[in-house]
Amino acid sequence: MLRDHLANHPAKTVHLDLSAVEEADVTLVQNLIAARKSAEAQGASVTAALSPAVAELLVRTGLAGWPAVAAA
Repeated sequence: MLRDHLANHPAKTVHLDLSAVEEADVTLVQNLIAARKSAEAQGASVTAALSPAVAELLVRTGLAGWPAVAAA
């Protein structure tokens, strides 16, 4: 879905607003990685506003600091 959107609406940066996410698990991590791969394949980068739950999940999975983060 992101790949299709980027194909029709080119962007240099895709910003994900995850600031309202209250619970997160490995499925979100998988989706973030897929989003990054899709964006990078189209020449874009991914940034995100993270909720505390998402930020903690990224720390637990060794992905702290990714994607480029704007803390919520």
